Amino acid sequence: VLSGTGATGFNLGYYGSKKAGLQKIDRIYLFESPIDLLSGIALFSNIIEENVLFLSMGGCKYGILDTYLTEDIKQISFFGDNDKAGNETFTKIKQTYGDKYIIKDGRNFLRKANVKDFNELLLLKNNQKTA
Repeated sequence: VLSGTGATGFNLGYYGSKKAGLQKIDRIYLFESPIDLLSGIALFSNIIEENVLFLSMGGCKYGILDTYLTEDIKQISFFGDNDKAGNETFTKIKQTYGDKYIIKDGRNFLRKANVKDFNELLLLKNNQKTA
């Protein structure tokens, strides 16, 4: 569960948690590592939607999805690395879950910037701001 403070605070969590006020989750944003997940949140904080679970695989261990898939989940968006392992993992996710869920590839941001992962993308964006 992630929570923000301030005037534009946010509240992220998963359905079934004991935290009050959480909505049913209908989308999963899947990241390869915890640092990439946090970088993704920093990069896209202005477009974070409700009812989304941000999930780190801890590598390319996409089987962790099984723990969080409920009848409410409609879409899985893959934000893995822009490399061979990321490509293979995305293909396996499509093969494993594509018949039941909408599977989206969120790595276009990485390809456009020609970087490997979302942490590199965040560093690049921050360096561009200070240059």
